[in-house]
Amino acid sequence: MSGMPESGTLMSGLETMEIQEQLTMDDTVGGSAGIDCGTYPDDPVVGSADPGCGSDLPQSAARQSGIGEQVGSMDEGDNVDDEDLWEDVEEDDEESGAAEEITENARGSRPSEDDIGNNFVRIVHLNGVHYLPLLHCLCGGEERLHVDLSQARLIPTSFTRIKTLFTCAVLDDYRLSNLEMKASAYQYWQKIVRITSPDGVTQVPDLYRELRRLSREWRWLKKIKWAGFGHENRDPMNPAPGELSIFCPTCPQPGVNLPPDWKADQQRNPEPYTRDMTIDGNFTADHVQSKNPGPDLWLSEGGGMMASRVRIEDFMKTAVTRLTKEPCENTFRAIEQAMLSSKACDINGIIAVACARHGCFAPNSLTDLPFGEQQKCADHAVLRAIETTNMEQIQKLLLLYDIMCQYIVHMKERIGHHLPKELVIDRGIGAMHVHGHQRKCFPRFAPAFIPGAGIVSGEILESLWSTLNAASPMARTATLAHRAEILDDHMSDSNWKKLLGMTAALCKRYRKAKSMSASAQEYYLALKDGSPADMVATWDREIEDAESRRLDDPSGQSMDILLARSASSTSRGSDGRRQPPQTVDEEWIQLGLDIEASQLSLLAKVRKLGHHPREDDRKTVEAAREQLRAQIAVFLTARESYQITSGMVIAADNNGYVAQFEEIPEPHEASPQTSSDAGPPEKYTLPPEAITLPLPSALLDTTSPLRDVELSLRELQADKLLQDLREAIAEKSFVFSHIMRVAPRKAVRTRSRGKLLKIEQNIASLSAAYSKCRDAFDRLGAPPSISQRYKVLRKQDTQSSTAILDPNTVGASTLRLSWIWQMGDIDSAADPASVTREFERVHYLRERAQKNRWSEEFMRVGYEMQWTTRFFLYQADLWRTRGAGAAKEGGLGPGPLAYAQRKTAMWKQMAVLADQGFWEVNPSYTKLCT
Repeated sequence: MSGMPESGTLMSGLETMEIQEQLTMDDTVGGSAGIDCGTYPDDPVVGSADPGCGSDLPQSAARQSGIGEQVGSMDEGDNVDDEDLWEDVEEDDEESGAAEEITENARGSRPSEDDIGNNFVRIVHLNGVHYLPLLHCLCGGEERLHVDLSQARLIPTSFTRIKTLFTCAVLDDYRLSNLEMKASAYQYWQKIVRITSPDGVTQVPDLYRELRRLSREWRWLKKIKWAGFGHENRDPMNPAPGELSIFCPTCPQPGVNLPPDWKADQQRNPEPYTRDMTIDGNFTADHVQSKNPGPDLWLSEGGGMMASRVRIEDFMKTAVTRLTKEPCENTFRAIEQAMLSSKACDINGIIAVACARHGCFAPNSLTDLPFGEQQKCADHAVLRAIETTNMEQIQKLLLLYDIMCQYIVHMKERIGHHLPKELVIDRGIGAMHVHGHQRKCFPRFAPAFIPGAGIVSGEILESLWSTLNAASPMARTATLAHRAEILDDHMSDSNWKKLLGMTAALCKRYRKAKSMSASAQEYYLALKDGSPADMVATWDREIEDAESRRLDDPSGQSMDILLARSASSTSRGSDGRRQPPQTVDEEWIQLGLDIEASQLSLLAKVRKLGHHPREDDRKTVEAAREQLRAQIAVFLTARESYQITSGMVIAADNNGYVAQFEEIPEPHEASPQTSSDAGPPEKYTLPPEAITLPLPSALLDTTSPLRDVELSLRELQADKLLQDLREAIAEKSFVFSHIMRVAPRKAVRTRSRGKLLKIEQNIASLSAAYSKCRDAFDRLGAPPSISQRYKVLRKQDTQSSTAILDPNTVGASTLRLSWIWQMGDIDSAADPASVTREFERVHYLRERAQKNRWSEEFMRVGYEMQWTTRFFLYQADLWRTRGAGAAKEGGLGPGPLAYAQRKTAMWKQMAVLADQGFWEVNPSYTKLCT
């Protein structure tokens, strides 16, 4: 067996120590040391070795917590009942029995002692499982043995019957593999087995359970060491809430990274001191209910990302739930699944809070969702985040949430008595989710229109969840305590990596904010100079008044001024929004209309890519086609479910609708779908964007009972398309005449061209969709009144004209607008400038908001640079104080002193590097390190 000496070999004590030194050589810095002298994520090599580093920690921690006795009763040779205390997964009886048989065979073949009576022990290292005789000095008594092993960087699986030991190197390697590669304990153990016996001939003992148990203890020991428990006389089993986690170094935290006179500066300039937080739920991190749950051991409960069970239960017992009837355009998963439950899972997901600007999880905010994403779970997460992130009540809190329009309505009634009295809470919806809400939610809750917010998307948790989701499967069947530790470790590690990259990220963000702030300012001034001065003054007064009143009203109605005051069509509801389908027939036809729109959009994308698309574009198109095929399959299946009959279908030329309004020339060769360069042949005869749906307008049979239903929905579709088309044409005219022609420099013109290109593509897409809708009227036999109202759209009807927005242009007085401007309440005899003045106003207000957000971002990043350096200096001072306590007479000794000095040097080095980096990028930065 690898690492096993031959029978009869005599090993002296010196030889044994040499082998131990060889096992630990890869992870020793400068020589032998205590339990944790190696290089860790937050422990760079600084100076020389740390003799005795942390040597008292394992003994004191084990005695205070009782974990030594707990682990001591769980050695692999003890009874099964004690081992079940740490059982994490429910194993099949047959598999478990086979594993035990293999283990017994392996144990029977291993040596028991050498020729002079020294007992052999198993040692698990990076290069496999080894059997070596254990020889130790008895001068200090048996009580000293586990400390001596720790100094040799060997950690036993039991403190009473030492049979198996893991090296610190292998435990660190497993933790890093778990964090970076999301390797489970089982996967990592299989790796060790294959390293030990590559050919599979030698039987390797099954130490999977031992690895799983010891990795929990190892993770816990590292956390309490990093939190300073080895230097302070405190109970590691009862840490303060969130004490074992690290938070964002850049968010403003009084008493941590703010200067002493920060309150005076806040009175003059409050915006940078706002705390931005975002909330979101994750339904991937669920937990399977155990069939036979046994006793569970919690280590340092409440000290990390997840609050203690007692605090959560106490809050949930008294939590107030106030639902709101606030309407919204769509339904959301968070609302629909508020009372979701599962027989298989006792926890359906998690909800957490993170700083919205930097993406660091807030300690103690992680809360389980026993049902769905209920308000009280989000309330608890918010309260814990405020409590553990060093926030004072005079700081304003900007809270971003996917369903904030619902959540904020009764927030004060639910948790107002728990919040600081003077705390001002602003609210918003993430930049991605806000577009899924009703139209009025956009100006009320979009981060782009929140004064003082800077540039923040509010969607950072989405990317954080995507990383955490890879670790969720290994926690799904663990015990609740082990699951909490896994999630906590991965979330804490995420914060640590954010901290390490914060200096580079802020430098990059500062350069971008500086460039974009100047560009947005020039763009705004060009726009302002091209508008009437009296109108600009009126618009400024209106928006300033609206912004001053937005915090007083949770619904934010004052910000509706940012919406275009467009005419409402007679076929729309009283609130100007399309009425949703009411019957099964309407739902089916509406689904078909939505699929038609997706077909035209995909076809335009395919034509734009041409015959030789890039590999990434090819994959994007293929993914869109697969999604479209699925939608078409649902549509056809629904027809059968609804028992909707259809006849012969008339093929429609979608390609012609798109080509009529696009600027690119027609391809001279075969289309991308049939070209030999377009990839493998399609599974179907036609690509999904060319398939004609069996809607009533596509049937030869003119007596279909659903023709009137489709005709009504087509009217709604046409009204919506024409309204969007008018807005796009007006915006294109405005951008060209007021910005492109008077742009002060090339950068503004370049940005304007990019914006114009997007507008033109939108106009072409809307025009193609309308033309197909208009042809459907004829095939449906629409009455003459509809045909006269919805005319055939030609390309010249969609052309922009600068005269529309400039009444002084020659010929403006006799200008006749296209028929699309004469729909609804728009009067063809009106002044052409007044027709689109509303679009000019909206465009101005939105560009003003963009200019303000970039100016705020530029200022806030400058502040954050100072605060980041101060955070590093704060941590250096904290460890310097701990080191001074260890150095006193009767202190902890040279090991803890050396470790504190290393930590002090590490944080000081971070501060110096950040200080220099910020100073090189930001001329206004004040250096803090001398």
